[in-house]
Amino acid sequence: MVADVGARIRSLRTAKGLTQAQVAEPQYTKAYISMLESGRTRASMKALEHIAGVLGVTPADLLGGAASPATPQYTLLEARRLIEERHSDAAIPLLEGLEEGLTPQDQLVRLRYLAAAYNATSQPKQAFPVIERAQRMADLLNDPEEQVRIKSVLAGAYARTYAYEEEVRLLRECVQACEDGTVKDVTFHYRRLVDLAHALGISVSRSRHSRRSSRRSCSPSSSTTSLPSPRSTPASRRRTTTLVTSRPRS
Repeated sequence: MVADVGARIRSLRTAKGLTQAQVAEPQYTKAYISMLESGRTRASMKALEHIAGVLGVTPADLLGGAASPATPQYTLLEARRLIEERHSDAAIPLLEGLEEGLTPQDQLVRLRYLAAAYNATSQPKQAFPVIERAQRMADLLNDPEEQVRIKSVLAGAYARTYAYEEEVRLLRECVQACEDGTVKDVTFHYRRLVDLAHALGISVSRSRHSRRSSRRSCSPSSSTTSLPSPRSTPASRRRTTTLVTSRPRS
């Protein structure tokens, strides 16, 4: 399977007239592409996505065939497709069963996809422990980009537990990381900006509602006794006035 992927990469690369260095840049080296093409190493999901983008194909095209125990990365791609098409409920069992056959880097991607699928199906309680595992793995692998992507999934979990301030904080950090060049993904950057605008809108709305509620609690209650109007003179006073005015002349 590894040799097949390498052969496809080499075939597509030569058909497009690209060198190994051109396919590798800027994230990888010529030597790494050479090892892939000769079948001496297995490409990670991130590498497949990069190479497929340069060659103008999809990662699934590089893997070929269909999902099987021998091609766990294909199953990972299928799960991602289901999540993007809003069929996360179907992606969850695929991801939960994909414990073996993946590189550490791909295992990290699997955890991130699984947490995102839990979020999409309104199961944030299931997402939090998966996110925690992914964070630890990203730290061990020293992968800054994955650390940022996991933050975005954590922000989604906070949103579903109404922790909007934490969501806003994490989304701001994600946007900043995109602007600093830690994540060079225009689509990811755009989606986090949209998420941040939505989260800020909710936060402002909740703040206004809180202020209105506070004003109501501080205003006089409707049961407070008000001063009588001139027209509401008590009957006893009216009677007194009548007696005084109708007294016989002396």
